[in-house]
Amino acid sequence: MRHPQKSLKYPIFIICIMTLCSGSPQLFFEQKWNQDFHLRPIESGDTLSIGGIFCDGSSVFINDRAAGTMVVLNRQGKKTATVVLEGIGRDTYCGDDFIVKDSSFIFVNSVDKRLEYFSLASGKHQASQPLPPVLSSYPRRSWRIIDRIEVAGGAVLVGNAHLLFDLDSGMTKSIAGDGMLEAPDGERFALVNKGFRLYQKGNTLKGDGKSRPLPLSRYAIPGKRLFSLNGRLYAIIAGAQSMKIVELR
Repeated sequence: MRHPQKSLKYPIFIICIMTLCSGSPQLFFEQKWNQDFHLRPIESGDTLSIGGIFCDGSSVFINDRAAGTMVVLNRQGKKTATVVLEGIGRDTYCGDDFIVKDSSFIFVNSVDKRLEYFSLASGKHQASQPLPPVLSSYPRRSWRIIDRIEVAGGAVLVGNAHLLFDLDSGMTKSIAGDGMLEAPDGERFALVNKGFRLYQKGNTLKGDGKSRPLPLSRYAIPGKRLFSLNGRLYAIIAGAQSMKIVELR
């Protein structure tokens, strides 16, 4: 007489626990296109979408480059506001990368070689500040362009994926002066914070004692793709059907 097989509920339960504890990305926020975030084809054949992301520790700010807006999320990933950014005479372009500091969005505008300041509350354009020619003597063109901005310990750092310098020091000091950061050979800055620096080599992130893959994005994001919140690292992805923010383990 054959006995009925015993249930496999315990092995299945163990497999589920292992799946939840694995290093796969965990979803923080997701929304399909053409709600708060948009895709817009342009004449060059490219598509405008997300411009970049930034977190000040209490809110997450996402630049919709296609619409010229800033969408604000709280620490739980819930939308709290949408701020329309006043134009600077270049369609919806405000800059390549941005930070939030002193109640302002601060964009680095590589086209006109200046910083653009916008009100955090209203999006009104407040001021423009010329960028110093600190990197102009570098032989590589990609190292001379200023299209990146970070904030670390209250200091504003500007530069590119290879070099960053303290903005205040750059106004008065030569390229050999204090405040210059250089990414390791063959790597690029991915995120610079007060507590740590992350570098990117190919699609791999290195730093904070870990090495992990950076999820691919269907559409190019010119600004920052990463932020840290509550000691956790997150990445934004502009996918074919939606944009999403995932936690990287």
